[in-house]
Amino acid sequence: MDRTPPTSLVKERFCSKLEKEDYVAALTCMTNNLPKESQPFSKSSWLKLFKYNSHRFQKDTIVGLMNEASKIVSNSSLPNPTLEYLIQSCKKILLATDISEADMDSVKNVLEDEVENKLVLANSRWTFLSKLCNILLIKMQ
Repeated sequence: MDRTPPTSLVKERFCSKLEKEDYVAALTCMTNNLPKESQPFSKSSWLKLFKYNSHRFQKDTIVGLMNEASKIVSNSSLPNPTLEYLIQSCKKILLATDISEADMDSVKNVLEDEVENKLVLANSRWTFLSKLCNILLIKMQ
């Protein structure tokens, strides 16, 4: 029998791993243990989680988490709304606080990677549609 732990326990595990700056374990804990039928964490859900646990995390922790989540999203061919909302929430938190030049560079890199990934995806979709149209035209002749 596949038992999924309660969401509150998953959140606590996530925060505990994040306190130790183990970003991969924190993200794995969150993405692997959410109930399949549940909605992914919304941006506001992530913001609330960070707000209620702000005493547990440093600003650098949020930057590291955002970077790791961005790597996972950019290396995946499938959309992951939970991580995408997480990244958006991290950006919002970081942009609302005074951050160092190095942290700002990190945020900038994530934003640039996100734009680049969307351009690559759009280009691959365009290529696919172009090839599909060519095949259909050939079959129609």
